Amino acid sequence: MVMSFAQFTDQISLRSIDATLVALSSKLYSSGIMYIQRSTLAHINEIKDWRVYHDFGQILIAWARELYQNEPSRLDVDGIVYAFDSSTIKLCLQLCPWARLHHEKGGVKMHTLLDLRGSIPTFIYLTEATVHDSKTMSLIPI
Repeated sequence: MVMSFAQFTDQISLRSIDATLVALSSKLYSSGIMYIQRSTLAHINEIKDWRVYHDFGQILIAWARELYQNEPSRLDVDGIVYAFDSSTIKLCLQLCPWARLHHEKGGVKMHTLLDLRGSIPTFIYLTEATVHDSKTMSLIPI
């Protein structure tokens, strides 16, 4: 619950999650969230299987697709239309030395296939920041 809360409130670090939880401490109980120490969050992040977040994301995507299935398309095209693009996410090389991009910069690239009806991601693939979109298009499940 805390990590979902952090995602929805656009938190950028464990410290900001902790500060927000402290600031909202009087409202946490009624929302079903418990205060968790920053050190406990760090430990959980180290041992928690990432597939939990993947599965939760897939549930949210399915829910969003159902909500948008009857929405008219902004394009004058029958059927489902997808867009494929990528974004480079900058990373600190001191924390992620494996993500060297060039010189003193680090990052990864997130290749995303979007269903344009509702702008819902249907496929996401992370690579080194130097990988071009054309190299990942063959990985898209059809």
